[in-house]
Amino acid sequence: MKSLFVNIILCVVVLGTFLLIPSAYAGSKRPKVSHRARVHRGHRPPSFTADSPPGQCSLRRKPALFRDNQATFAARHHISLPELRHLNGLSVDEPLRHRHNYVVAQGEIGERLVSGESLGPSNAALIVVDPSRAWGQPHVVAALRNAAAQVQTVAPGPRLAVEDISMPKGGCMAPHREHRGGLEVDAGLFHHQEYKHLHAGTAGSMDVRREWLFLRAIENTHHLRKVLLDRRLIGRLRSHAQKLGEPAQVIRAWFGRGGLFRPAAGHDNHTHLQFHCPKAGCGRPAQVDLPEATTAEAAPAQTGAKPAKP
Repeated sequence: MKSLFVNIILCVVVLGTFLLIPSAYAGSKRPKVSHRARVHRGHRPPSFTADSPPGQCSLRRKPALFRDNQATFAARHHISLPELRHLNGLSVDEPLRHRHNYVVAQGEIGERLVSGESLGPSNAALIVVDPSRAWGQPHVVAALRNAAAQVQTVAPGPRLAVEDISMPKGGCMAPHREHRGGLEVDAGLFHHQEYKHLHAGTAGSMDVRREWLFLRAIENTHHLRKVLLDRRLIGRLRSHAQKLGEPAQVIRAWFGRGGLFRPAAGHDNHTHLQFHCPKAGCGRPAQVDLPEATTAEAAPAQTGAKPAKP
């Protein structure tokens, strides 16, 4: 009886040993990570993930072909050289290794910019911060150029800085989740002095009158979808529009529930403009004219009289 009991104990111990050791080993085993992922893990932008939801940017790896250099590889996968280097941590003159997988950014929907136009270089009305990141649909580029030029004609002053629109061929543009098809623009604010980069607007620094002239001119294209801006700056623009005597339907369309303005954190130094495509499709330039309400306001500036401060 005693030997039977001992045999049972030994069986339990042996069986437990065979069950516990493999599970403990499996729990301590690290997942396999490729060499390239370990080397370049720190170069992946935070907005790009391997498991991005539909409609967001995703990353994929593609092999370099024989005699591929950075320029030919980037052109084949429709990304820019700066983005290729950023995603893979490459130096300017670093050669590509044959059959080695490199990260390329590819989007899900509406990611490509076909027959886009460059907003740059800077001119008398606009400061283009980085022309390589300022490519857009033709009607978007035309709207920005014409609206800024008309504001300079009506109320001369410091130029407007424009930063990101899209890459030359569209696609993902770090660190944005949008700006992929040439329909989104990060336009700086009008200030009482000129800044060559985006500059935060405060109670006294933003030129509310010229900002409203610009936005109304953009809206007159009928392609403007929404405007993301800091809540406090939206309030200043609303007060200015009401002082100008803008019609009630304009106030509702801009500032009402579901209107063009949408409060957004982190947008105190620029307006994020989102455009629709024209009815004839993207690629059709649009003529931009100042609306009648703002044209009437511009009369003192044309006669040389000093306009009233907002």
